Amino acid sequence: MTGRCWGDPSTIKNVTIGGKSYPMGSVPITYRKPNVGASYPVVSIPDSDEFNSTVLGVQWQWNHYPDNSKWSLSERPGYLRLRAKQANNLWRATNTLTQRVQGPDCQGTIELDTANMADGDQAGLCLLNIPYGSIGVVKSAGVKKIVANINAKEDAQGVITNGPELRSNIVYLRASANLLTDKAVFSYSTDNVNFTQLGGQLNMPFDLGFFQGDKFGIYNFNTASAGGFVDVNWFRFVSSNRKTQQVQWRHPSQKICWKQVWRYLRQAEMQQLIWQHKSS
Repeated sequence: MTGRCWGDPSTIKNVTIGGKSYPMGSVPITYRKPNVGASYPVVSIPDSDEFNSTVLGVQWQWNHYPDNSKWSLSERPGYLRLRAKQANNLWRATNTLTQRVQGPDCQGTIELDTANMADGDQAGLCLLNIPYGSIGVVKSAGVKKIVANINAKEDAQGVITNGPELRSNIVYLRASANLLTDKAVFSYSTDNVNFTQLGGQLNMPFDLGFFQGDKFGIYNFNTASAGGFVDVNWFRFVSSNRKTQQVQWRHPSQKICWKQVWRYLRQAEMQQLIWQHKSS
């Protein structure tokens, strides 16, 4: 089979959208909605999850194909259980459960029960992209410590910041992302009231280095062997501007923040998400 190349993508400097020219790699901040001929109710993109159902919400997507023997919503009702599989690092870890970040800014928080972690386990919350960042609990020689890893790239370790020893089983982990500045920070708490930032800022480039874009991720892996398990009581999403998470198709003169929608809606990924959700 033969094909024809219509041009070298590296030579493309601008792209035309809606009759306007934009630099390659950027998108317009606002864009006219299409006229679909009718008005429909406002709907919100799913985000927070109390894990009270026996099936995953449609907002979730596994990073890599899931091992369905290593996760459960029924072993401990009301919790997501993640069993640690062997992986050299977070980038290689399977069974990381992810969902899209949303603009203009947002934060995701989890309640993590670490009672059944084994030595070598690393579990927590991340923002997955290139580079990626995480805040979690690492267990070694029977001691659990809160650790942040910021601006890691594939198999290259980022900036590691060691936090305090975790002396209880429950910890609250948070990732706060600002899509206007493309920066994010991570923090932890033992009471879900007072949060302490750990590590520096994560860079969240809006480019084609990792086409999926930034996603929250809940993870658990073991660097030596198959390890223990953690239970996640909930994932809670907050944004300073809830209106940006609502989509309503009406008259084409209304405008939407195209950059925010562009980050979330990738047709192929949504199809993959639905397929993976049904198959699990």
